[in-house]
Amino acid sequence: MGKRADDLRQAIFASLLICIAIGVPIWWKTTEIHRASLPAEISAFLNPNQEGNQNKINQLLNQQWHLSVDLVFIGSSETTKQIDMKQLSELSKDRVNSETKKLDASNKFIITSQNFHKITEEVASKLSKSNDEIDEWINQEPQFKEVISRTKNGRYAFFIFLSNSASDEEVIMGKYRTGFIRIQVPTQSSQEFISSSNLPTKLTNAIKNYILGPSLQKETYYHVREATQYRISVSLLNSNPFDFIPVWNFEEDLNVYLQPFIDRISRVADFTYDSQVIQFATLSKAPLYDKQQKKYYLASNSLPTFINPTEWKLDLTDSTTQPLLNFIVFIPGRNETPLHIVSSVTPSIVYSATDSFTIPQWGGVIIFNPSLDNSTKQTNQIYFSKQNTQRIMQLFIGQLRELLGIHQSEGSKCWDNVHGLSVWEVDILTRRHLISHVKTTISTLSSLYSLVYNLTNMVVKDNIGDLCRDSIDSLHKTLSSIISDSDYDNAIKYARISLDKAEQAFFDPNMLSLLYFPEEHKYAIYALPFFPIAVQVFKAIYEEIKVRRQKSLQPKPKPKLE
Repeated sequence: MGKRADDLRQAIFASLLICIAIGVPIWWKTTEIHRASLPAEISAFLNPNQEGNQNKINQLLNQQWHLSVDLVFIGSSETTKQIDMKQLSELSKDRVNSETKKLDASNKFIITSQNFHKITEEVASKLSKSNDEIDEWINQEPQFKEVISRTKNGRYAFFIFLSNSASDEEVIMGKYRTGFIRIQVPTQSSQEFISSSNLPTKLTNAIKNYILGPSLQKETYYHVREATQYRISVSLLNSNPFDFIPVWNFEEDLNVYLQPFIDRISRVADFTYDSQVIQFATLSKAPLYDKQQKKYYLASNSLPTFINPTEWKLDLTDSTTQPLLNFIVFIPGRNETPLHIVSSVTPSIVYSATDSFTIPQWGGVIIFNPSLDNSTKQTNQIYFSKQNTQRIMQLFIGQLRELLGIHQSEGSKCWDNVHGLSVWEVDILTRRHLISHVKTTISTLSSLYSLVYNLTNMVVKDNIGDLCRDSIDSLHKTLSSIISDSDYDNAIKYARISLDKAEQAFFDPNMLSLLYFPEEHKYAIYALPFFPIAVQVFKAIYEEIKVRRQKSLQPKPKPKLE
């Protein structure tokens, strides 16, 4: 009976060991968190000790651009008799080179010069036309085709026309990547002309205003953050539909006036837009009344409270990382019409010329006062004429420029009425977005790398590693396009891809699934049911080991002699 009990106890003990040996690995494997390894090149690329990569990043973040300017001197055959054109262009080039280094030592400017002896009577007649016509002629003239074909983002051309007509006070920047200035043929030598004239200073100021750009020299709190996508929401707010019923074809007008602007800036970011009409959009604060002018007005200090968020539902977008830009056309009720904005009330009321204002990092507001003629009183319907629509859309584009950080440069320039911004302005915006995208990408990847290796219970799926690898690869291509090729248009394409991939990896929803189950939580869950059982199991193992040890210490019975 004793031997049978021992055999049963040993069988139970063996079964327990087998269950532990098989069950524990299975439990460990089935409860294991999948953590795909992030590419090793992330730590290598972001490591400040990696001198090659860090130098490239510092060069970009310090705005060390490679910028080229071609100075094209154009004169007639008679001009060469009065002055040495070659010497004039060389001296101007050297002087501009010297002044641009003082302007910004971090950038690398390459100033070149060349001469054309082709001012004929026909060309001279072109120079007497308007600035816009001269700009179009320069960019379409076959004899300048070679110079124009070399211009790109980071390379520009300034045309200096030597004629007997009046001189320009400064360089006039065109709509593309060319500028021009007309100067009188010098009567003194080239050396004396360069020393006494301010032509090199005018050319240097043009480089400062139109190539470096004011938006790169200082940041402002007005503009929204740089992103790869933006969403525009246009809202028509009608204070009282019993007074006015607005009739406006949003879609058609946005396509006509806003789409050209979006098309030109498309290499910097993608834009989507939508529209809505909100009725009964009352003001949170009643306007004041000017008895002398018989007008209602909003003081400039009350504009911050103009938006009524409790009653106006302006956000048409889902929760997303895209910056949202709101643009509002507000139609006051009949008892508050006409409603205007004043910039000052002391010593006298000064009314705004546009009745519009911009809200930093949010959007813009335009007040539209409908006509109070008899036709409006009979039908209550108000139609937006082409003139009114054009004025509103021009104000919207101006506000959009301000929110994106495209500020008006000092000096004379040709205005692009079709697109709402010039090509050289897009170049400045492109280079600013390049800096921001690279900074944000590096910051995002660094945060992700730190997060993954500090939170050991976080799920990291295979696609996270692929996204990080794609982001690093695009970041390499961005730096290569900038440092090696000075191809900023190609660089912004890779920078956008790099930032999108990095943010997709960082905000992947699968990475958050086990963030709420730390190790302490697991111990608390498993301890309650398994701890009492584990005590009994380990006690039984201990007892079994103790019994076996006691048996091994007992003397073996001597064999019986027959």
